Amino acid sequence: MWNKSEITFGQIFPRGTSYQSEYDTRETKKLQEGFNCTIDRTWNNKPIDHRPIDIKISWFFEKQRGAPHKRVVLVEFTAPLFDDPEPSENPGPTPGLWDYEVVEFFFANEQGHYLEVEVGPHGHWLVLFHKGYRECINAGEDVDLRIENVFDMD
Repeated sequence: MWNKSEITFGQIFPRGTSYQSEYDTRETKKLQEGFNCTIDRTWNNKPIDHRPIDIKISWFFEKQRGAPHKRVVLVEFTAPLFDDPEPSENPGPTPGLWDYEVVEFFFANEQGHYLEVEVGPHGHWLVLFHKGYRECINAGEDVDLRIENVFDMD
């Protein structure tokens, strides 16, 4: 799958980094507004045959004296539940979650590293770090992640 000695989680997201740029410490307009979008078309630009999917991404930043600043990304989505069968594993980190009903988010940097976040409607999730296209460097267990599903049975 990957060679762990090539690159580590800490090299991409180092803990206790002391360097901080001006961007790290000022509140920007985008942090206040967040990001909102609606998905109403398929990957090949065809109209979807169900309610649109609404996504809101918010960024939170908290200065912490004597410690790395706390950065949190909150992703909220409103989507129809198709009620596909859930994985047989207990809720939590679930390898192969992409084979089930899932919402996926990707966050990338300019070096081609990216974070893949998968969330299922039954409490299953998976977070993978990649150093390039599908070059996974972790198994998803090194992450602090909180999942909360709210079902509106309209």
